[in-house]
Amino acid sequence: MKVLIHLEPISYRVQPLFVSGHLTAFIKPILHALAAINDSDRLTVGMSSNIFICLESLQIFRELEKDFDISPVLFPIHPVEVLRGYNNSIHKYCKDLYNSDESDKKNCRWWPDYFKILFHEFNPNIVATTSDNRHLMNTCESAKVPLLSTEFGLLPREMFPLNRFVNIGGHINTDLLSSVSRARNQIIQQHIDVHAAKEILEDFESSYFEVLARDERSKCAKEFFSAFQGKNIALLALQPSDWITWEGALGRKASPSEILLKALARIKSDILIVTFHADRSGDIPESAFTDIWLSDSRIEKLPNELTHDSSEFLLPFVHEFLSVSSNVAFTAFVLGIDITPISSSFVRVLSRLQKKGWNQEICRASLLTLFVNKHSVDNRTFQNPLGLAKQIQGMLQDKGFINQRFQKEDQKNTAISHGSLNLDELHILIKSKIETGADHAELIDTFGRNSLGYLAPIDGVGVELGVASGYFSESILHANTLNILYSIDRYTDHHNDNEFNATCMRLSKFGDRSAIIRKSFAESLGDFSDDSIDFIYIDAYAHQGMVADLFSQWRPKLKDGALIAGHDFCQRFWPNNYKSIMSLRRYSSDGKMHQVRGILTANSEDIIPSFFFYYAKMQ
Repeated sequence: MKVLIHLEPISYRVQPLFVSGHLTAFIKPILHALAAINDSDRLTVGMSSNIFICLESLQIFRELEKDFDISPVLFPIHPVEVLRGYNNSIHKYCKDLYNSDESDKKNCRWWPDYFKILFHEFNPNIVATTSDNRHLMNTCESAKVPLLSTEFGLLPREMFPLNRFVNIGGHINTDLLSSVSRARNQIIQQHIDVHAAKEILEDFESSYFEVLARDERSKCAKEFFSAFQGKNIALLALQPSDWITWEGALGRKASPSEILLKALARIKSDILIVTFHADRSGDIPESAFTDIWLSDSRIEKLPNELTHDSSEFLLPFVHEFLSVSSNVAFTAFVLGIDITPISSSFVRVLSRLQKKGWNQEICRASLLTLFVNKHSVDNRTFQNPLGLAKQIQGMLQDKGFINQRFQKEDQKNTAISHGSLNLDELHILIKSKIETGADHAELIDTFGRNSLGYLAPIDGVGVELGVASGYFSESILHANTLNILYSIDRYTDHHNDNEFNATCMRLSKFGDRSAIIRKSFAESLGDFSDDSIDFIYIDAYAHQGMVADLFSQWRPKLKDGALIAGHDFCQRFWPNNYKSIMSLRRYSSDGKMHQVRGILTANSEDIIPSFFFYYAKMQ
């Protein structure tokens, strides 16, 4: 089975924790379940994301390789390229993910083209995602490939801890609750029994109030709300500001203060209270909140113990609910609380469902039943491969996907796994590939930067600028092409005496083919005559973007046609380095800068892309 995993570029989520967190909470259990469905057959996992910048996520993949026969194939997304089509606006990008298909002609074509190429190259049997990307959903529909979408569920956390939303199709915003008609069609297609649905609703309400009554904050809440008897109260559930942007539901950047002002302009109730997310990143600064509070008498401040992560707990006391895209909106809907939308997310659809003339009790009961029975998986089941596999198989069958899609005849182009290989083992594989007739392009695509040594001239002179532990110097020397490699590093900062001694020991096995020069790059220039170097690899000062400067200093020492290569060719984390490297295209014999994509090996540095070109000496 070939499984494509798609996570959004994490530059929009800011922290690598987003990638590693989603891999742990969602992707690992799903891969375990798909492995159970696939029985003893091989799983090939393709990863579409900027996972390479998150070292913790690489360790997660290495752990998965121990459990299963999994071969990661990485397809990095470059946020700069994505955003260029949106005029470098993250907000336009996020908004586009939720637009209707009718506006396709106005959209950036980067995403559809990216997925088209990706599907052609990887040819997945199934796609799993935590992303609400409608372009991915459309591509899966066109290719007739099941899209397994998952996230934390809409059911209240107090009653259903860590429940997951699972669907064969899109996410909540782009599929199940993307419109009133789609929500109704889902209910009709499931042939939900009205009487059974009402019983589920009654049980839900009974259990909900029992759970909340046991909460120690209950007394505090009752005392607070008792002061407002006869008043209608609205609750605004604020989310972290980057979530608000990422959800795309507003279509523009908005601070929590702006959301509060928007809510005040929309509410029908007499009083507005505000709750904040548990991580406090969405908090309104105290001074700003006080200014708004003083300017509008409808705002009431909650006691400190009720201000954070308390939205679900406060629902029984309010009459109106507002949020950009909080999952608590679904609980408010099920409880019959009036929803006032302030965005274009699924919250707006829930509000419209309340006003479409459908019997409200039946509507609430049916939608709750749909999620409880079909799209919500409790944490225990989600962590049980066989239990989750059974649920996924049922969904696949409901959507017309049958198990024979995953049989052995579908196993094509299986990638080689390098995740646990050391350099000796990796180069044995490379050399065996060469013996079978593999060309340079195939070597680079399969083995990444560890194949660059095989592109170097036979019996040539090589230089690595920036050696550190000597890992890549060792890799270059394994190719047995160069007559000698000079590994240059001064070892006077965090790369210290201990590392220098360890590097000397590491490279000593190559005898006089390896020479370590403990000097600065500038000091080392005098050790080389002009037109003497056949290969240079630059792996230094990526954060300063100094590749072009170093190349300029060393250019007189290079032979015409020399192989020029280097590390950290990454737009996301080293934009200055990327720009510096791209400026060297005028020295390339074909006018191009060739990217070497990262691969997963036992060394985490190999996952970061490199570059290479052949030097054309200018007259």
